[in-house]
Amino acid sequence: MGGGPGRAERWYARTSTGTKGCILPATFQAKGGGGSVVFEGSVNDDALSPEKDALEQILNGIEQAGSSSSTCHLGPA
Repeated sequence: MGGGPGRAERWYARTSTGTKGCILPATFQAKGGGGSVVFEGSVNDDALSPEKDALEQILNGIEQAGSSSSTCHLGPA
């Protein structure tokens, strides 16, 4: 995320009610090292749901909004 160090791991889960899907939790060091940025995305395992790869595409599209800002945005400025 924004070229900084971090970790992401995709999980396949089934709830107690039987719903299945993918969860993608990720955490990254904030710019300047003053904290962490946390992302959590999920999609159901259903033909009408987005592809599971959409989570990685979203995560890869997040970048630091500016050098003095603590906010992030999706995609190009």
